[in-house]
Amino acid sequence: MKKLVIILVSILMLCSCARTEIPEENKINIYHVNYGKEVPELYVGVESWGNSDPAAKGGYEWNKDNGDGTMSSTIACGVHPLEMQNIQTFFTSGKEVIKLTFDESMVSYDVIRYEVEDDRWENGGYTGNEVSETVETENDSFVIEGNGKNYVYVVNVKYESGRCEYVFGIYAGEIAVDMYKIVDGAESGNLVLAGEGNHDVMTLNVKNIPVFLDGEPADASALMDGMTAEIHHSGMILESYPAMFGEVDSIHVYSIGTKNQVGGTLFDLCGLYLKVLDDLWEVDSGLNSGAEMVSIDLSEAPGGLTESEKAAIVHVFASKHGVMALDFTMEELKNEGYLTAAGGSNDIYQWDNGVLFTITGSKDEGEMPNAYFGLRTLEFNAMKWRSPLGAYFFGDCTATWPQMGTWEDYNVGAHAIS
Repeated sequence: MKKLVIILVSILMLCSCARTEIPEENKINIYHVNYGKEVPELYVGVESWGNSDPAAKGGYEWNKDNGDGTMSSTIACGVHPLEMQNIQTFFTSGKEVIKLTFDESMVSYDVIRYEVEDDRWENGGYTGNEVSETVETENDSFVIEGNGKNYVYVVNVKYESGRCEYVFGIYAGEIAVDMYKIVDGAESGNLVLAGEGNHDVMTLNVKNIPVFLDGEPADASALMDGMTAEIHHSGMILESYPAMFGEVDSIHVYSIGTKNQVGGTLFDLCGLYLKVLDDLWEVDSGLNSGAEMVSIDLSEAPGGLTESEKAAIVHVFASKHGVMALDFTMEELKNEGYLTAAGGSNDIYQWDNGVLFTITGSKDEGEMPNAYFGLRTLEFNAMKWRSPLGAYFFGDCTATWPQMGTWEDYNVGAHAIS
């Protein structure tokens, strides 16, 4: 029979003991104690994310065959799990599946959950009064609901060679619901969205995101440019331009004509103006030669575009044509030093490495010609300009809303070139 030799490697503090004051530096470093490679890892992840991370190890006992007829036993009893800082914490929202992956076959385990306060470390950390409950698992998984609360989970695992306590945290954030206009990308699934704030432009790839149409499960084919969409998300926004959501739970849209998606006479106005700008880019393409940037002035475009919609149009157009984007008027371009004197005159300017696009109203918006039977019309002019002798003009353009649908096309009354 092998002789059992007990080697005490590390005793930090009995896990089951009452609250004891611990030096702050010890608290912070508890997570970094070296428990030895022989102790298996427990990996934890949100199933929909497709990846996982190792949980922190708390107290453990581990027996090891030394290969010489003896056994060694390592014992490490850490502080209470709620005293541990720097543990792996998952920030989730909505209904999520948490998956446990064991690095080594185990005999049994149980999961205990503690509800903790958001600011518990500011208020002294673990109080000893936290309520715990057992969590039921199925296929090494369990479901959490987004309820805006913080939890610390403790997984007690029994192995053939010993036992180990693992600790991780979950912030079950409440779902945020925000309204966005789909400016572009419904067909490809790479959405460009305009929010309610100034220059609030977002991008979102809808792959693997649940879509609901009129409250019923659907798919990405239900999305249309011009729709107003409810984006259910975690509330975390990634700092970029355009900005991106941290996690999106689902997208909810409604059929045109329903009370939540009225359609309206300006449905997909952004799409109409993107078509006008693309047509201007294509006509007399020599004017674009060598252009490194564009400025798109929609400040007087009819239809009441929001600042976010204008910014989204600028982003979509510039990205499509591979140029840097601005939204300056001609006067602002001149004041910012983008324009240079043309022909030696201080009163005439040109843009050496850029093109200015403008869309302006040609008549008062309230005027609706009888020829269109009272349907909403837009009348506008559109121009691309590089210099006094390098410009193209669409004059007296007319677009008519087809009723309960999207603006499909427009007519150009006159073409002019200089």
